[in-house]
Amino acid sequence: MRRKLHICIFLIYFVFLLSMVNAEIITSIDFTGQELLNDPNTVFPNGNRQPVDNGDGTITFNEGAVNFIEIMSRTTILAPGTANNVSVDITADITPLTDDNDLFLSLSDGINTSGFIRLDNGGGQLSFSTAEDGGDILNNPNFNLDVTNAAFSDIFSISFSIEDGVTTLQANMSGIFTPLIVSDIPLDASLGLTLLLSGNNAAERYQVNNLSATVSTVPEPSSYILLFICLLIFRYKTLSKRFISQQD
Repeated sequence: MRRKLHICIFLIYFVFLLSMVNAEIITSIDFTGQELLNDPNTVFPNGNRQPVDNGDGTITFNEGAVNFIEIMSRTTILAPGTANNVSVDITADITPLTDDNDLFLSLSDGINTSGFIRLDNGGGQLSFSTAEDGGDILNNPNFNLDVTNAAFSDIFSISFSIEDGVTTLQANMSGIFTPLIVSDIPLDASLGLTLLLSGNNAAERYQVNNLSATVSTVPEPSSYILLFICLLIFRYKTLSKRFISQQD
């Protein structure tokens, strides 16, 4: 009876520790274009490229006057001071309405920006790109991923991990993944994170169908250590009791 009670207590404690290790969702959004248009936390800073409500749940960004300028930002994907270590998963469903379409989907901490450009070049590419201290957006040709015309899709995703001063990210389109990239310009989650959309060419037009993002905490290493110690203690007690019973 006492053995069963000890096992029960251990299981309760184990479940508690496991809950500490599991990631906790901080923010989760899943908006149609029209919902973004009506969302008070979404801003459209480019006066020349204001969104048009299509009346079917989507919005359209038409031609503008300036190249490579931010056309939309979702400002509260992570508030400043919320967490230092996070993972972020973003999925965009955005239809290009012009042959020339190079859309930049990224995260910014208010100083630096990191993400991917979906390029139409060569039948389609995903290009890792950054901007440092509010400067120009630069793509890194060493991290371009070619996708075939058949695989080029309205939908693409980016996964970020921001942990202990290191930012890693990976993009996915039609099941084709870029390599896992360590950004040379890391983001600081403690400053807060903003989701950005930027257009490369002033003549480009886009229809935003859906945009979703999830921000989760990254468990601290101490949580894993505590869980491991708990397992060691339980194993030690189990072996000790077995040894004593054999001696008897």
